[in-house]
Amino acid sequence: LILDLEVAVVLLVASGIATAALYPDAMQGWFRPDPPDAQAYNIYSSFFNYSISKDKIVEFEGYELGEAGLMLAPGRTGVLTFALARPGGSLVLLRPNFYNKTFLNKMSQISNFSELYFYNKIELSLDGGTTYVQVVENESFGQVFRDININLTPYLNESRDYRLRFWASNPNTVHVLVLPLITVSVIVDPYGYPGESFPIVIYAMIISAGLFSIADAVWRMPRNRDYICPFLLTMGITGLVFIGVKNLPWSSIDYESSVIKIQLLCARVICLSVCVGIILIRIFAKTHRTLFTVRYLCLLSGVATAIAIEYRWRLLYERKYDFLFPDAQGYLQIARSFSDKMQSRGGSQTLSVFAELYHAGFDGRTSYLSVFFFGNHNGREPLWPAMLDIIGSWIGYSAFHTRLTSLILGALVVGFTLIVGSRTVHVGVGIIAGLLVIMNEPHMLNNIQGLREELVTVLLMSLVVIVWNVNGVAAVIRRAPTSVGSILEMRLAHLWPFAGVTLPRWRVAGAALACAGIILTRADMVVMVAVILGTLAIAYRWGWRTWLPMGATIFILVAPMYLGYWFTHGDPFWPGTYGATVNRNLEFPDRMGTPGFPSAAEYAANWAAGPLISPFTYFFGYHSGAQFISYSVTGFERIFREILFPDQPIILASFWVGLGLTIVTRRWVVPWGIAVGLFPFYAFMAGVPSAWVFPGRYAHQILPFAAMAVAYAWVGPPLIVWHWLSGRRALPPATPSLRGDVALAQG
Repeated sequence: LILDLEVAVVLLVASGIATAALYPDAMQGWFRPDPPDAQAYNIYSSFFNYSISKDKIVEFEGYELGEAGLMLAPGRTGVLTFALARPGGSLVLLRPNFYNKTFLNKMSQISNFSELYFYNKIELSLDGGTTYVQVVENESFGQVFRDININLTPYLNESRDYRLRFWASNPNTVHVLVLPLITVSVIVDPYGYPGESFPIVIYAMIISAGLFSIADAVWRMPRNRDYICPFLLTMGITGLVFIGVKNLPWSSIDYESSVIKIQLLCARVICLSVCVGIILIRIFAKTHRTLFTVRYLCLLSGVATAIAIEYRWRLLYERKYDFLFPDAQGYLQIARSFSDKMQSRGGSQTLSVFAELYHAGFDGRTSYLSVFFFGNHNGREPLWPAMLDIIGSWIGYSAFHTRLTSLILGALVVGFTLIVGSRTVHVGVGIIAGLLVIMNEPHMLNNIQGLREELVTVLLMSLVVIVWNVNGVAAVIRRAPTSVGSILEMRLAHLWPFAGVTLPRWRVAGAALACAGIILTRADMVVMVAVILGTLAIAYRWGWRTWLPMGATIFILVAPMYLGYWFTHGDPFWPGTYGATVNRNLEFPDRMGTPGFPSAAEYAANWAAGPLISPFTYFFGYHSGAQFISYSVTGFERIFREILFPDQPIILASFWVGLGLTIVTRRWVVPWGIAVGLFPFYAFMAGVPSAWVFPGRYAHQILPFAAMAVAYAWVGPPLIVWHWLSGRRALPPATPSLRGDVALAQG
């Protein structure tokens, strides 16, 4: 197995390098870091939920702050002007949410809706606001209309400083929504962004692995076989295939992008054909007792991951110049700061021990682990920025590499979905669920944002792979005491949770690392991790030799993070405190200026303004028990209807049917994964009657389990009928014989 792995790694690397040589633009942007000030000229300005950041705003008249963005009262005219800059020769792209008409949103009733038009203009000034040039007039842009980039570069000529003005006038008799948000992306280095053909490299790697498996099976070498012939044959065939794909006559096609798309289609078809060939060889050669052994299940998941990368890469290529969201920019800046903090430990220190250390001659130099746990990181958890730092130190710090990291992790979610679904439910469920995750649009959009949710999902699915369905459970349950008397007769050391299943050390270590990784990525998931381990320990009857070292390892790995928050913020649970304070302000903006809440000006400038509160206070101090239950039930339903499967009624109905079937047929991994991933707090926040408390990406960690439920709704009924009929054929009911005795059926 180790030799197979070594050969596979060499083969994958060799085929990837060879294909990248055939497609030079495939690796465009790789190993090309952003200039230090690449993000300094971008701007993301949002106005929803009565909030405004006045940075770079030089003129603000007429508009009113509203829940969904800037509003205009009847008969009013609004002017909003930004003073912006750019480096010489750079591209400037504007993506506005800017309207000239009303629209029907999900909260409106059709009977109460009437489409109203008003006037708007986007203008540019190159002389400090003396004169303006019109860019567009009386148009609507944004996610509900046309979500496009407007290229401002032709209007700027050689100017580096400019003003961008949003003008609107409302002649109607009602308030209208005009401007929720804008983003301006300044492209300093166009060659630092990705090319279109990179997925061909991934397909070549997967095809080479599949061809090697076919060649290895056909050769039928003895146990100590030689890998040279299959290896050379695989490389030769892969090279010929992709040279042919690249050099087919494409002269009849006018656009280079269309050529790449057709080449990607050819690569995808070849990849799927090789996969089918492997399955057929394993069926007819009968070299394994089961078709989907670990080796070939991993190969299938690799194919699914490659297809997922292609779909996400296509979306990334279309939006490669989009503004990197502020959260993602913050993580990138934290990653850049790791090396500086190792040279000079800075940041806010609330404990006198740091002052005493510096007074005693401490020069500020420290280790990577010290920065990881005690580096402040603007109050963020350390694992995701540390991963970006490791990747950035290897291939360069850039917005593209940040997106690339989350994109690859998002594609790995597809592979894990296929593996977990196949191993815990059914092969058909795993394959269909993987395809559903590949095509899930909200998941694809989040995968290219450079955020941390994909890492959480990968760690959660890794945990399931490591610990689910471990042998030995049934034997422990059979030995469990059945009455109070028998419990009293047994010694304490023989009772669960002291006596029970002992997992292999690698499982214990892997599960502990996965759980610690989840907490170090999102500190508020410590409750979820506790629920996960508690339910697994009860279900599988883990003995103390399993749960004690696992819990101790998790504590050792995550406790320094909480200690670091105590050192830098004076609060060991700072992320939870900060998040609870923000959620309170977002949920109750109508209480601005009242005791316990920030003023309107403080809140407009900072969502976390006002007295700090704990998560417990937010959940149970600002809400009654009935509200907590009601919001949780409402949020649970909303997550699937609006976030994971929006505008997909057939998929949504299949999910509810499949979830019920998994409970009835005791396929517990699906309802368990959904329950521990959403309850008690994520479902509650999704049900809070405020659109801003719960970002949809917070629910993506349960998408693989939801996709398995949908797949089981399609695969489960035929399987149930088949097993029922098989059971009837194997064990028919007993019937009396002619002699009066009972004839026993032989199954």
